[in-house]
Amino acid sequence: MNILGLLSNGDNPAACLIENGKLTFFAEEERFCRIKKAPNRRPINAIKAALEWSKLKISDIDHIAIGWDNNKYPNYMNHFYKQSFNDQDIIGSAIQSIQLIEYNPELEKRMLAYALKSGGIEGDLPQVSFYSHHLSHAASAYYLSGFKEAIVVALDAHGEENTTVIYRGQDHELIELEKYVQPESLGWFYSAFTEFLGLKANSGEGKVMGLAPFGSANMKIRNKLDKVLWWEEEKYKIDSSYICQGKREYSQRFTDKLILEFGSPRTPESEILQYHMDLAYEVQRKLEEIVVKIVNKYVKLTGIRDICISGGIGMNCKMNGEIHQLPEVDRLFLNPASNDAGTAIGAALLCCKDLHISPLKNKLEHAYWGPEYSDIEIEKIILNNKLNYRYVENIEKFAGEQLHYGKIIAWFQGRMEFGSRSLGNRSILANPTIPEMKDKVNGTIKYREYFRPFAPSIMEEYQQDYLYHSFESPFMIVADYINNEKKALIPSVVHVDSSIRHQTVSKGTNYRYWSLINEFYKLSKVPVLLNTSFNVRGEPIVCSPQDAIRCFYGTGLDILIMGNYVIEKNNG
Repeated sequence: MNILGLLSNGDNPAACLIENGKLTFFAEEERFCRIKKAPNRRPINAIKAALEWSKLKISDIDHIAIGWDNNKYPNYMNHFYKQSFNDQDIIGSAIQSIQLIEYNPELEKRMLAYALKSGGIEGDLPQVSFYSHHLSHAASAYYLSGFKEAIVVALDAHGEENTTVIYRGQDHELIELEKYVQPESLGWFYSAFTEFLGLKANSGEGKVMGLAPFGSANMKIRNKLDKVLWWEEEKYKIDSSYICQGKREYSQRFTDKLILEFGSPRTPESEILQYHMDLAYEVQRKLEEIVVKIVNKYVKLTGIRDICISGGIGMNCKMNGEIHQLPEVDRLFLNPASNDAGTAIGAALLCCKDLHISPLKNKLEHAYWGPEYSDIEIEKIILNNKLNYRYVENIEKFAGEQLHYGKIIAWFQGRMEFGSRSLGNRSILANPTIPEMKDKVNGTIKYREYFRPFAPSIMEEYQQDYLYHSFESPFMIVADYINNEKKALIPSVVHVDSSIRHQTVSKGTNYRYWSLINEFYKLSKVPVLLNTSFNVRGEPIVCSPQDAIRCFYGTGLDILIMGNYVIEKNNG
């Protein structure tokens, strides 16, 4: 039984393949089309890659499962919008006029069939099933967690009518406990202030999280935020008149009322003032406060102490760290693609359940489920680009030495990881002990803002020496704090508030990357590397060797290593 899971026609479209109940492939469309987040596209390139990897044809696919419930359009959602939004609200006309048409299930099937044919995938469209967006988010976390029982909190801007849904995961079932609907959206709340701070909504939220530690507690701002979002009668409440999504002259996320309360919005690329830093601090603090209250509420009600977080807000590492450190929480799991891409996996696993195939076979140990390129393929592409290169047998030892000497390396190995963070197969690596390395990588390679931190990759055997709470974090999605005595040792991967968004690296799941860090450790006595995604600001993580070469020569990188092949700029 072959199930193709998709997120189609939204942000972060993606495709996954489940063969006989087991995940065999998953990748985001952006990696192939080279457009960040690939908005409003069908994931045709990702589908082709999945079929090529598994040597299947579209006729071998039994079901397509989509992580958005198109069956709710137009009837149910048309009624919902009329009940929830008045005619004067921009969202009423904007969303109804677009979504009620575009998400019609029969139209989606026709558009998907047309896209497959246009992409060279011949054959009839398999049976298509649509699944609730938030339920798909929840499934993408719970069924991969390995937990027998868990509280699952799906936090997203919106999916159909829903914004936040809490489930109880038990065996094969996800039982809905509570839900919030539009316009009470924590995602819209955070996006509104992302845009207010001069950053791009739906992509700049991570920058707000990175900016927040530069700010300080500001009671004046905090009191104003309490008018926008607050906790009352065991629920969060939002005054949507501040943040309702809709087209304005200067904004799609916040309203005139928010400007009257918080002042003029920051212009993109303008100077970041202390007020902006303090506002980011308080917005981040408010989000953490509300989500912690949700988690504590359901731990108390159910007695369940294992938690899964999913949805776009689940990409907030700092919030995840606060949840993980709660005394009420035993274990926390997040899918590294907690954003909408992850619903492709969730929908496929829900389809498994409907077909009486256990979705619980897929405890996620690693994120390396994308395409892979052999040394023969890599060498062919290098030769086609007429580049000088050399083959190095012990590539981990060579790379470890170069990193120790202060070189910045692009590291391209094995199957591509999924999610927003590079995890050692499509990574830019540097020596974290060099204090100026953070600014160098930010300024000459990533071309991004000074306040954005870098992550440490730590050999799992040494995590207790470096981490304050010491826990495995293979997906770089939960923040912790550095042990004080180690802070000065790895200055380029410690944020201004002493937090770190670490990745623990296991010999069992990525031996080559673990070996590289180990070679660096032999020389430096530090089992840690600076690891950031192999891309530049505004572009997706590289997928192919050709992507890697292009990115390498467009940045200040010193060395490109693909498989066992080494390209150095000073060799021409």
